[in-house]
Amino acid sequence: MAWRIAVAAAFLSGLIECLVSFAGKWVRKNIPRPAMLGALAGVALTFVAGEMLFATLEMPMIGILVLGIILLGFIGKVSMPFNIPSSLFAIVIGTLLAFLLGQHSAGNITEGLSNVGFYPLLPTLAAFDGMVYLFTGLIGLLAVLVPITIYNAIETMNNVEPWQ
Repeated sequence: MAWRIAVAAAFLSGLIECLVSFAGKWVRKNIPRPAMLGALAGVALTFVAGEMLFATLEMPMIGILVLGIILLGFIGKVSMPFNIPSSLFAIVIGTLLAFLLGQHSAGNITEGLSNVGFYPLLPTLAAFDGMVYLFTGLIGLLAVLVPITIYNAIETMNNVEPWQ
């Protein structure tokens, strides 16, 4: 079901971007570039930074320590033991703490590895099956899908230079 919803969301996103592309020239001509870059800042703060902050605070003992390591490494320019990059060091420390504090177990790894396999691409109408879910019980997903798609369309317009 999740895969069908994802395929439907990708299809809907592509459809919206195609429709917005017809207005691209007009938008680029009439809306100042800094105003369009405001979409980038809004999405970055809301979805990227906010989501990461909430994920960090789900397990504060681990998340805040890992955040501190990253800030020390990137902003404080403190070198980590054995000259390991600070992001890799943070991942290793966070993973070790998660196992030591009982937040994760080896069962999670074996469960994840049980899904490894060969899955050939086959033509499907899953996008249309997923639309049923998107426009009925899971309509709340559109509250994320539509703004992100509009943002992507605006970003595409910002990154494309017209032919002279």
